[in-house]
Amino acid sequence: MELATEHVRMLDAGRQHISYSSPLTTDCFASVASKKTQLLQHGNTYGLSFVALEKGFMVAKHDAFEASCHDYIKRRQEAVDHGQKLTLEEIYALPAAKEVHLPSIAYWIALSPDELTVAVAYGDSVALFEVAHILEVEAPTPFQTFSTLQVQEIAWCTEPSSELFAVLTMEKQVILCSLAGEKDTIEAQSASASMNDELEFVGSPTLFEQSATRSVVVQEPGMISKTANNVISHEYGQNDENEFAESDGEDSDEEEER
Repeated sequence: MELATEHVRMLDAGRQHISYSSPLTTDCFASVASKKTQLLQHGNTYGLSFVALEKGFMVAKHDAFEASCHDYIKRRQEAVDHGQKLTLEEIYALPAAKEVHLPSIAYWIALSPDELTVAVAYGDSVALFEVAHILEVEAPTPFQTFSTLQVQEIAWCTEPSSELFAVLTMEKQVILCSLAGEKDTIEAQSASASMNDELEFVGSPTLFEQSATRSVVVQEPGMISKTANNVISHEYGQNDENEFAESDGEDSDEEEER
């Protein structure tokens, strides 16, 4: 019995060469102390992609990137039609709209929520660039630079109107930075948040002994403040059963009196 089959061609959506090389073949990551990197950021609002370079980073526009991917797919289809090996198909470099030169690779790129500002970590510094400035001028320069920062991660505040971002350093410090160049250091070992997202705090963890601790946060209406919150702690230990027994006894006595 013969089965009618249809030839199905499966191709990817396009491939592009990134602008930096593997750490195995280049020393562009030699200046990076952190083991964490974020080498690509894409914004949907303006269709811009930010990709690391061996000496800085570049900006790619969506239209040029999409056209290059379509060209790659077309060349692959022609290669299949002519019986050529797909591995021989040339992969072009990612088209760059503008390159921003820095002393070393931009190993952490963080785009702000409104996509108007990009924070870049390189070497032991963090540079802030206006996205419009990058596209308009020939040689873009940062409008703010924070030095002597060994960055592990950068995170922007999710509020669109906020101009703050947090930097986690190699020294286990959390540094809050602003677009105006201000920064405030918080020495912390851990960062935590409440389950209902009503309260967030950064601080050193509490060392627990044999007994566990339950903390109940009572929040007053309005804005969160240190004085408006009372923290009630209750330790569970060996005396809990006696406490509950005493409370049960008191309840039974009240019932007898009634």
